[in-house]
Amino acid sequence: MHIPVLEWKVRKVCDAASKVGQIENGSERCNRHIEALLALALTGQVPDEVREIDILGVVQEVVKENAPYITSKGIEVRHGGELGKVIADDMHMVQLFSNLLSNAVKYNDSDDPVVEVDYEGRDKSGAHHYRIKDNGSGILVPSTGLRTRHSGRAGPITSGG
Repeated sequence: MHIPVLEWKVRKVCDAASKVGQIENGSERCNRHIEALLALALTGQVPDEVREIDILGVVQEVVKENAPYITSKGIEVRHGGELGKVIADDMHMVQLFSNLLSNAVKYNDSDDPVVEVDYEGRDKSGAHHYRIKDNGSGILVPSTGLRTRHSGRAGPITSGG
């Protein structure tokens, strides 16, 4: 066998091994999410355990997990720096922000699409307020023929922290 052919085959095997590793990591992460979601479904959405959750980390995780779809739509996801910390179940927060961000990405029809996540702070009751917005055209309201710009709001989220 010629050396260049052997080198090519070794590179192909290494590339394949790298992709297998990525698939394994992704499937392990998916299994953890599935198990947590099943546990929540069985307990009526009441988590067994809550802890301090950094929402910036949650948003970054959701963006990373959805990067291929976000990239395919040419969307830029921005956040206003720190997004605060809440006392919650991490799976609840991942699910919440995943739903909000996926809707903002899915329905953004702008030529230069952007989705923004902002922390609006806490109110007097201690609830955290977040705003998820995009620069899409909005939603056509059939009865009026007008377009409305509805910003998804994740709030209030009551927290002891």
